[in-house]
Amino acid sequence: MRYLTVGALVLCLASAAGAQESPRADLFAGYSLVHAEGENLHGVEVALAYHFSGLLAAVLDLDWHTHTVEGVDHTTSAVLGGLRATFGRGTARPFVHALAGAVRDEDSIGVFEQTISETHTDFGGAAGGGLDVGGSKLAVRAQVDYRLAPQVQPDGSKKTHGDPRFSIGVVFRFGTR
Repeated sequence: MRYLTVGALVLCLASAAGAQESPRADLFAGYSLVHAEGENLHGVEVALAYHFSGLLAAVLDLDWHTHTVEGVDHTTSAVLGGLRATFGRGTARPFVHALAGAVRDEDSIGVFEQTISETHTDFGGAAGGGLDVGGSKLAVRAQVDYRLAPQVQPDGSKKTHGDPRFSIGVVFRFGTR
């Protein structure tokens, strides 16, 4: 009976210590690459998450990518929000997320010191996952998403297309749950 009581106490203390490892919020900042229409668009991604529990968090995700092909500058950016589920509380924390929001595409070209551009902002989203590896305050993140957004066709119609987004960077964790 004494061993059972000691074992239960150890399990309770271990679970309390594990619960302290869960952050209240985290901030991700890093390099991001979107592969669209056979081209690589290089950019940045910043994501802020508020953790409701050790498993579920609300996420605000911002990204910006650009690439120039034959004198035409193509820029895509997004403001997305959604939910992230994180599994585990140790050094390696895998996660999945689903995000939705606004995606903006802009193509521009300079002609005789004038800039001609066309911009489209539409509803879009991203779904994917990744892995955070590190300690309680600082970690490294690698993630992969599939971004969906409408694309304007030459005839003016819109067609939904998807592009993979790869990101790697640093995660700063704040507070504890």
